[in-house]
Amino acid sequence: MFYKKLFILFKMKTEYIVKTILREILEIEDIEPDINLYDYGMASIEIIRLIVRIEKETGVRLNLIDTFKSPTLKSICEFIDKT
Repeated sequence: MFYKKLFILFKMKTEYIVKTILREILEIEDIEPDINLYDYGMASIEIIRLIVRIEKETGVRLNLIDTFKSPTLKSICEFIDKT
């Protein structure tokens, strides 16, 4: 039970970090986990800014190709949590 709670807290921390970065880059408040980031107006330059910021904050380097293939908050957080 303890490890399950710890895992949930870890996932919440990752989502909080990525969501905070996305809010700053896109200048919007509400970002849904399953919505394509391009639907929020994200362009290639913002993806690169996102990759750089995530690496700075978490130490995880996202693959540009994978980010283009699956550009949602949820998928990015899942990738970070797997690394």
